[in-house]
Amino acid sequence: MQNRKPHSQKAPQTGHSIFGTILFSLLAVLAVEFLLLTFAVHATRLGPQLNQNAEDILAMQVDNRSRYLQSIFHDAQELTSLSDAINGLTQQLLGEGEISLSTLDSSSDAAYPLLEAAAPELISTLRIKSVTGVFLILNTHDLDKRKQDSLMPAIYLRDLDPDAAPSQRNADLTFVRAPAQLVQSLSIATDNSWAPTIRYRALGNRGFLYPPFQAAYKDGASLAASDYGHWTSQSYLVPGDTHEAIAYSQPLILPDGTVYGVIGVELLADYLWENLPCSELQNNGTYFLAVTDTEELSASELQLRPVLRSHFDGQPGSADESLTLRLHSAHTHRYLFSNALYIASVSPLNLYSRNAPFSGKHWLLVGSVPAVQLFAFAQRLKQLFSFIMLITLAVGFVCSWLISRRLARPVAKLSAEVAAAEADSSAIPHLSATGIRELDQFSSAFTQLSKDVLDSSTRFLRIMKLASAELGGYELRDDSVYVTDNFFSMLGLAQEQPDPLTPKAFRALMGTLEQRWFYRLSPANNKVFAIP
Repeated sequence: MQNRKPHSQKAPQTGHSIFGTILFSLLAVLAVEFLLLTFAVHATRLGPQLNQNAEDILAMQVDNRSRYLQSIFHDAQELTSLSDAINGLTQQLLGEGEISLSTLDSSSDAAYPLLEAAAPELISTLRIKSVTGVFLILNTHDLDKRKQDSLMPAIYLRDLDPDAAPSQRNADLTFVRAPAQLVQSLSIATDNSWAPTIRYRALGNRGFLYPPFQAAYKDGASLAASDYGHWTSQSYLVPGDTHEAIAYSQPLILPDGTVYGVIGVELLADYLWENLPCSELQNNGTYFLAVTDTEELSASELQLRPVLRSHFDGQPGSADESLTLRLHSAHTHRYLFSNALYIASVSPLNLYSRNAPFSGKHWLLVGSVPAVQLFAFAQRLKQLFSFIMLITLAVGFVCSWLISRRLARPVAKLSAEVAAAEADSSAIPHLSATGIRELDQFSSAFTQLSKDVLDSSTRFLRIMKLASAELGGYELRDDSVYVTDNFFSMLGLAQEQPDPLTPKAFRALMGTLEQRWFYRLSPANNKVFAIP
């Protein structure tokens, strides 16, 4: 007798594969980590904080430079010793009758004694101070009534490299303006733009003569000479010269209040920018000196007029141009120039005392950098961070896929082997070792269980074969039925054998036996049928 193969219905596949389950779990963890990292970056305001740090560094650099520049300006405008010395010489020459205040500004000959006596003092001042030039201009009349292009006696000395050691016999100095007789007597070379006198150009408040002289002259010299000191609010060129400069000048005032000229010092633009290296401003910044009438630098808008600028870019530098800076933070301003956004830091230069006539003119040192350049590091870091996040996502996805595949492979293989064993119920399944302890324990238990079931079925068949009477048997399960080959024929149901043989059809057929054949109950309550 042989067993018939059971008929079982294939259960529908539901749920996810183990590969998909592992992969989606790892990707969910990766997504959560990515979201947490993104949230941390935005919560800490990394990008804006880096930009703010760049602005703070710019403000600190400008502030440090402004202090250094202010010390240069303060040293340059300290002319009390020179003023006292020239006043003393003037009083002496007036007492000796060598000069006259009424004719002092009429010609170089009339003023020559004073110019000759003052020349050593001017040279000494030029040597002591870190300035590129020093000048003395004589005038005793109201400048508002003086004719334009009239000539005035003057000395204008220049040293193009004040930081270098002085040469013997003043070979490093040049006369820009001085009488020919004085040039010859001092044996100092003349500049290419040399002239024996200076021409009155009637520049008004833009020059270095009119503002200090006229302020003292109109005021009756009621203040000290240094209180009338004035820095030119626009750069200038001496006629015939190519050196752009700014100057500080103050009037010469005798003890009786007579104003008879001005003395001053010059700072060439080239020399100033040597002490203001623009390379320290992100290697692409600009320093420029400016003047504003605005009292509060913290105003939302700051109108200023550049006086001097760096020569390394095309930013506005002429005094005829104005610039509007808009306040952006506590330390920086912003402005547009040539369709480019600039970040600027403004630091005041305190050059005038509060009660001075020109105290309303506020000098500023402005350091500006294109916003693209200033924030370049933060932008590069942001791009790098974004790139790293994308690479992390890509690598995380690939690694998740590989890990899921590696973990799912032994389970999938084991599942296939179990399915194959289910299709062949007559053989003991052989399941491969996965190297995963729990799965290997499951495989071992499944194999042992299959072996026990097969042994039980084989033992049942052997018992029936050894019996003297013809026997038939069946084994009914929830999802399958096992019968011997002679089972239905012994019951007289050979013609009614269901096909396919399912548990439901088997139960229905067996239910007809009580109606079809006579039976009796045994003492053990078993049914004994009489089948023809």
